[in-house]
Amino acid sequence: MGRDGAMPSLTLDNRKGKRGRPALAILAAILPIGVGLISLRYGLPGKPGAAPLPNVAIHPVALTLHAVPAALALIAVPFQLHPGFRARHRLAHRRIGRAYVGLVFVAAPAALWIAPSALGGAISAAGFTALALGWMATTARGLTAARGGRFADHHVWMTRSAALALSAVTLRLYLPLASLAGTDFVMAYRAVSWGCWVPNLIVAEWWLRARGLASGAL
Repeated sequence: MGRDGAMPSLTLDNRKGKRGRPALAILAAILPIGVGLISLRYGLPGKPGAAPLPNVAIHPVALTLHAVPAALALIAVPFQLHPGFRARHRLAHRRIGRAYVGLVFVAAPAALWIAPSALGGAISAAGFTALALGWMATTARGLTAARGGRFADHHVWMTRSAALALSAVTLRLYLPLASLAGTDFVMAYRAVSWGCWVPNLIVAEWWLRARGLASGAL
């Protein structure tokens, strides 16, 4: 906005910069929905296509209790974050939000159950434990803010919660890249147990602060 209060004009360069945004938005929605739908296979008998990881065999029930609710929560994220959806479908936003909170409060405790047996030992276990605790904490803060009518704070905390939910996407992007780079899988898994969510949270925090929205301190 200019000094006289008028909105700046849209230049040709700005228009060029905006052309790719719809495609980027579509990709940002497709990835979590796609990963979420694929991850629902953990709720099927025999868990077809399950990754050959220790906790799949050690904690099959806990893995299902984590993977299925987490997948459903992930599918909800693009809808909950889309400003147009929130504005046009407020009742649906509230109902999906309540479902999301319930799903997190099942998926995250189950993750705490299976984290100690994660491939990579203590480093991986600590990373996934911190992720689960952070996911619960940010979601709980978002719920508390909404119940108190503090909807700006609610948006801030649920943005952070969504960033942690999206760790399911980044994990599935980083591990194949590490494999292509020839990185030892166990070493890569240890790194990704932290790398799948810490950068997400940093980006979310930057985005919030750049818009003057980060009113709730981490």
